[in-house]
Amino acid sequence: KALEAEAKRIRKLPEIAFDAAGAAARPEGLARWRLAAADVEALRGAQDAIAAQIQRMPWAGGSDDGDRRWRGYGLPPGARRRLGAWMGDRFHSFETPLELRAAEAERNWRSCADVALTEAVEGAVRRCAEKASKALPAHANELAPANLIALQPNAHAGNRHLPRHLDWPRHDGFGVVIVTVAVRGAGTVVLESRSGDIVRFDLPEGHAYCLAGAARHAWLHGVVGSDPDRESLNLRFGLHSYARARAEVYEKWVDA
Repeated sequence: KALEAEAKRIRKLPEIAFDAAGAAARPEGLARWRLAAADVEALRGAQDAIAAQIQRMPWAGGSDDGDRRWRGYGLPPGARRRLGAWMGDRFHSFETPLELRAAEAERNWRSCADVALTEAVEGAVRRCAEKASKALPAHANELAPANLIALQPNAHAGNRHLPRHLDWPRHDGFGVVIVTVAVRGAGTVVLESRSGDIVRFDLPEGHAYCLAGAARHAWLHGVVGSDPDRESLNLRFGLHSYARARAEVYEKWVDA
């Protein structure tokens, strides 16, 4: 009942409008589009292939052994070396208590799988990057396919509500630009600014949205799903330098 009440409340929030290219008028850096059926199928297959590898590992991802949800990371060729050199021992949630960080980082590394992208998956990723670049030309360089660091499956396993949060860019929420594809099930994405403005947009199955710029750094995002078993696939592009992450995110959210 509480979730139903929350869903009704969210439906009353202002709805974001997108232009013909898929860009939102506000916040800057947000876009949404519909994928071709073949690309959805390819990315769904990538999701399942990564999941199969991860589930054979001792621990399948996430941040809590009692949480039925899981996540993992599919790392394209070369990405493990690049991510490892950049990440070090920070592969944990920014909010995780100090005494639990080492164990969580170890579990996150164990939820990574090296993946060779098929031609169909490479094409789907490239077309997602092209769609996002057309809608958000200021971020086109960051969306170059060569900047793809990880394909991150998320299985929500009966949890309809993903609370609003920030993907901390120097921790397990890495990625200068994040594209999220609804590979199974639909949801309503909710964004909240630092000043408390809250808006929403629908994300049907087979659609994707992009968080870049202000939408990625200055707004929280969360989801209320219409399907409790919905699954999404995050495409994480690029890695923040310390200076950029501090200036764009940490100084604003932590030091303010």
